[in-house]
Amino acid sequence: MNKIMIVTMRLIICIVVLFSIPTITVAEIHNSHYKSRMTKSELQHRLDNIPSEVPLRYTEEVHQIVDTYIRGYRRGSERILGRTNVFFPIFDLELENNTHIPDEIKHLAIIESSLEVHAVSRTGAVGLWQFMKETAKIQGLSVNGDVDERKDPYLSTKAAYKYLSRLHNEFGDWTLALAAYNCGPGNVRKAIRKSQSRDFWKLEKFLPKETRRYIPKFIAASYLMNYYDFHQLTPRVEAPIFEQTAIARIYDYTTFSEISRMTGVSMSAIKTLNPSFRGNYIPISTKGYLLTLPEEQMFQFLVLKNKIENLEFTLANPQKSFEKTIIYSGFQLRRAELESLNKMPTLLNVVKNPLQNETLDLNPITSPRIRSNEEVIYYKMKIGESLTDLVGRREYGTLEDIIDLNDIDLNHPPRPGELIKIKK
Repeated sequence: MNKIMIVTMRLIICIVVLFSIPTITVAEIHNSHYKSRMTKSELQHRLDNIPSEVPLRYTEEVHQIVDTYIRGYRRGSERILGRTNVFFPIFDLELENNTHIPDEIKHLAIIESSLEVHAVSRTGAVGLWQFMKETAKIQGLSVNGDVDERKDPYLSTKAAYKYLSRLHNEFGDWTLALAAYNCGPGNVRKAIRKSQSRDFWKLEKFLPKETRRYIPKFIAASYLMNYYDFHQLTPRVEAPIFEQTAIARIYDYTTFSEISRMTGVSMSAIKTLNPSFRGNYIPISTKGYLLTLPEEQMFQFLVLKNKIENLEFTLANPQKSFEKTIIYSGFQLRRAELESLNKMPTLLNVVKNPLQNETLDLNPITSPRIRSNEEVIYYKMKIGESLTDLVGRREYGTLEDIIDLNDIDLNHPPRPGELIKIKK
C-alpha cells in the first residue's frame, strides 16, 4: 500500500512539474531578439548609415536611450510613431518654406513633447515644440486668456523653425542650435567661451545637465524613426485629422456652436482641429486668428459668411502653400485662373448676400464647357467622372495633354466640381 502511494505521489509531482514549464509561442521566438541589447558596433554602424546633417554620434548614453525606446518603452514608442502620421506632414510642409533646415530637425518635437499637442512641462513649456510663454511671444505667438498659439500645430511649427534658423545662423552648427533651443543661446555662448571650442562634445560639460542629455535624446529619436521596424515596433496609427483641411483667418467673434451649425462639423471635431482656443469661441482680433476646418466645410462656412477672401491655406494642394484661393460654384480655383474666365463678374455675383433664407445657388454653371480663350476650354468635372472618361471621348485630347495643361498629379486627380483646362 505504501509503495502504491509513493508511486502515485511521484506521478502527481511529475505532472505538476510538466505543466509548470512555461510555453514559448512562435511569436515570442520571432520577437525575442528585441529583448537583448544591441552591441555597440551594431548601433554605431546603424547610426553611421542614417543620412543626417546633425552628426549622430554614438555614446553610451545614446545607447541607453535607444534601449528605452526599443525595449523598455515599446508601447509608448509605438504611440509616438503613430502620431507622426498626424504631425509630420505639417512639419514637412513648413520645411518646404525653410529648405535650409535639415529634414531630421522635425525629430526634435519627439523629445520635446512626444508629439502631444497639449503637452505641458513642469516648467510651463507648452505644445508640440514646448515653448515657454515669453519665448513664444518673442516668436510672434499669442498667449493670453482666450488663446494659446503654442498649441497650434501650424503656427508653433513655423515659430520653432524660425527660432531654430536664427540659432543656426548664430552658431553655424545644428547641434549647437539644438542645444541652444533647450537651454537658451546665452548658456551656449558661455560654454563656448569657457571651453574655447565650438564642438558640442568638447563644451558639453559647461552646459546644464539637461542639455548634456538633450543631444543624445535627439540622436536616439532619429534612430527610432529610421530603425523601428528592425525591432518589431508597430506604429499605432492615428487618424490624419489635419489631412484635407483648410485654414482661414477669422477677425470677428465667432462661437464654435455657430461654426458647427453652419457646417455640420461637430463641436468635438472643431476643438480637436483648433487646440489653441481656450474656450469654445474665436475672440475678436484685429490681426485675426486661424481657424482650421475640413476643406469642403471651410468653403461652405466662408461662403455663407461672405468672407471667402479670408481663406489662407489648404492642405489639399500643399504645393501651393498659402496661395490665395477662392471658392466658386462649389469648387476651388486659383485666382489667376478665375481672372482668365470671361464670365467671371457674372458668376461671382451668385455668392453675394448669402445669409438669406432661400436656398443658395452654389452651382451656377449649367454647361460643362466654359470658353476662356482661343487655345483652351475650362471643363467642370462631374460626379463619378475620371480623366480617362474625357480621353475616351477623343474630343478633349490625350491624357498627356490634360496632365500637361493642368499640372495634374495622378495620385490626387481632379475632384467633382473642379475646373480643368482642355484643348479646344
